Amino acid sequence: MRSARGASLRILYLAMVGCLLLPVLLLGSGAVVIRRAAIRDTDERLARTADVLREQAMKVFQSSDVLLRNLADMTRGLPDEAIRADYALWHARLKAISSRLSEVQSIWIIGPDGRTSATDATPAVPTLDLSDRDYFTAQSPADAGLFIGSVLTSRLGIGDPFFNVSIRRDAPQGRFAGIVTASLLPGDFDKFYRQIGRSPGSFMALVRTDGTVLARSPALPGQNAITIPDIISATAERGLGTLVSHIDGRERRLAWRRLDPYPALVVAGRETAEIRDEWLGALATHLVFGLPATLVMLGALWIALIRTRALFAEEARRATAEEGLQRGRRLEALGELTGGVAHDFNNLLMIILGNVDRMRRRPREAGDIRALDMIDAAVRRGEALTRQLLTFARRRALYPEPIDLVRHLADTRTLLAHTLRGDITLATEVETPDVACVVKADPNELDLAVLNVAVNARDAMPQGGHLTVRLRRVNLPAEHGVEDLAGDFVALSLTDTGTGIAPEVLSRVFDPFFTTKDIGKGTGLGLSQVYGFARQSGGAATIASTPGVGTTVTVYLPCSTAAPALRQPNAAADATPGAGLRVLLVEDNAEVATVTRIRLELLGFEVAMAASGRSALALLDAQPYALMVSDIMMPGG
Repeated sequence: MRSARGASLRILYLAMVGCLLLPVLLLGSGAVVIRRAAIRDTDERLARTADVLREQAMKVFQSSDVLLRNLADMTRGLPDEAIRADYALWHARLKAISSRLSEVQSIWIIGPDGRTSATDATPAVPTLDLSDRDYFTAQSPADAGLFIGSVLTSRLGIGDPFFNVSIRRDAPQGRFAGIVTASLLPGDFDKFYRQIGRSPGSFMALVRTDGTVLARSPALPGQNAITIPDIISATAERGLGTLVSHIDGRERRLAWRRLDPYPALVVAGRETAEIRDEWLGALATHLVFGLPATLVMLGALWIALIRTRALFAEEARRATAEEGLQRGRRLEALGELTGGVAHDFNNLLMIILGNVDRMRRRPREAGDIRALDMIDAAVRRGEALTRQLLTFARRRALYPEPIDLVRHLADTRTLLAHTLRGDITLATEVETPDVACVVKADPNELDLAVLNVAVNARDAMPQGGHLTVRLRRVNLPAEHGVEDLAGDFVALSLTDTGTGIAPEVLSRVFDPFFTTKDIGKGTGLGLSQVYGFARQSGGAATIASTPGVGTTVTVYLPCSTAAPALRQPNAAADATPGAGLRVLLVEDNAEVATVTRIRLELLGFEVAMAASGRSALALLDAQPYALMVSDIMMPGG
């Protein structure tokens, strides 16, 4: 009995000691585990952030590298005096290039003496001596590749601070012929950094390998250089470590990536004090509740849940950004491909159609006429297909004019009524019918876009349904707008009550040639034409759908302050409008040129031909012409 009591007492003592030691052991071990997890999670986030920063910076520098090397090739062998003589032409050309690259502020062509030969920054030749700029002096002794300059302010007194990237222009025997350079805005990098660096204590920077700061978030006014630590300098491509900044004295956990072959690197970091605060906060949770095993486990699960949600949210944001980037690249590549194919295909159709017209002018048997009609119909279908391809590729020539969509929608209703079946009801809703919604767009392409959406809606409602066309004015904010839009827009929405689109298919509906219809019932170019028209008109197109409920396609077009155009009736055409008139035909494709010349001569014109822009200019200098018909893109400058 006594031994049993002693054993019971010893068990109680041991249990008491255990009750005292267990919380301490659990708290100590939990502190170590949580600290390691905090550091590991921070390192993973920093590594992913650094990879995103590197991809964004590499895209900017690679695009600038390709742009400047193309400009260097374009100006190779051209004297700077000749470039300055054609300054207006070069100014327009450079402005068209820079307008397509949001990260480029301006483009400059500079001669060997440091004087500006051409730029899109000013409409007149600026009288600036840029020979002391680092992006110029670095290229004059020898080819420095793509040189990245330091942050500067404009001597013209315009624009935000910038830094230049430059490429050397070589003359024969390797002599220095000047540079081509592009100005990039640190503010664009800062904006991108602020969008992804929302965690407390976050730090991101774009730095040259010599320590010059190009962009930094958070910014430090007046600080334009840092000392690159040995641990970063000794790293070949990437690295991770804890460093104390010599600028603000704060200790940070950093991840960096080099931008080889460019002389720069990106850095992503977070203050260790914030990491320590998170760790102490986790421990405080255990101490507040104070219960040993159960509450410690509940606290750990609660912290794990918060971190998991944060990790999933971050991965979702990154996946969305990466998906948008890849989709944009895919659509851009498809646009270039389809544009080139459509251009060549259009030339073939023109040859066929021209020869069909010639054959129709000769006496033919009834069978031959039917065959020509079949060829003509096939060519017209090919022409419509080419028009859709060019619209998607944003290379189709548009003829925009101010349109009041409130009035235009009333005219379009008749077109839609003929397109839809009798079992589909059509309704139009205008948010403010008394206020004009004026946009600047091509009315024919606008009608085609609306018609394409209506046809898809009709096919999605085989048992009948309801199609609603809504018109409203919207203001899109810069940070949360549709795609890259910001400002006042008119939203034209078409909503059907059809079968809807599955989520796995929805992201591809704007891709060219993608269709869910049966073979022979759709080309897959309808919605891609809508997307191409909207983007080429300065807007965007979006789609939202719920399977079994319906689909909404919305076209955003920028508001215009111009007065709506009044259409004039077409004057009757003369049977021989070209009688006695001389025409200059400029076309590098011999077969297309022959067909076009024959058709012009049948209209009564006297035709002179040129196979290039240079030969056309020579003919224009020699004598006057009443009309010139020219291809848009030809080799030879």
